[in-house]
Amino acid sequence: MEGSDTVATADDEGRYRFTKDYITPYVPFWNEHLGVFRGKPNVHFLEVGTFEGRTALWFLDNILTDPSSTMTCVDFFEATGYEARFDHNVAVSGHAGRWTKLKGFSKDVLPTLAGNRYDAIYIDGGHTAAEVYSDASLCWPMLKPGGIVSFDDYEWRLHRPVENRPQQGIDRFLDEHRDDLEILHKAYTLMARKTR
Repeated sequence: MEGSDTVATADDEGRYRFTKDYITPYVPFWNEHLGVFRGKPNVHFLEVGTFEGRTALWFLDNILTDPSSTMTCVDFFEATGYEARFDHNVAVSGHAGRWTKLKGFSKDVLPTLAGNRYDAIYIDGGHTAAEVYSDASLCWPMLKPGGIVSFDDYEWRLHRPVENRPQQGIDRFLDEHRDDLEILHKAYTLMARKTR
């Protein structure tokens, strides 16, 4: 997820600190395909690449609405200011007890979660083909049958060499698992359901 480090904006209520609204275009697809989890108990989402927590916050406010449902966020927080804004947003969200923040590279953190199972996984960490493929491959065994995996940036910077953008890595992963998933939405964001 991209955003400017220079201006931190607040939401309409003045609580949150975000640099960019990068989620609004995706809300209709999330409502359509993730809405099945809304209000259900013990639903657990994993986000790889959380930036300032805006996507995770939207999931907690709109999908993970039962108090027993949780959000796990993995990020290296490399860019200046992102982690402080994430921590602030968690603190003022009203959901602080339902977020888990895991700081580090996804290739190191995801294997430590291997025993966990998630109802949905959102992948938006590294942006090279190899990084996205690695994240997807590490996450796939943790996704429950019937669960949904989402990839951001499928059509990101198509002018770049294929190895320097997510699409090739996503396509490789989808091809390898074509018998185990169903594509739900394919545009800038891509969503698929694990069928077995």
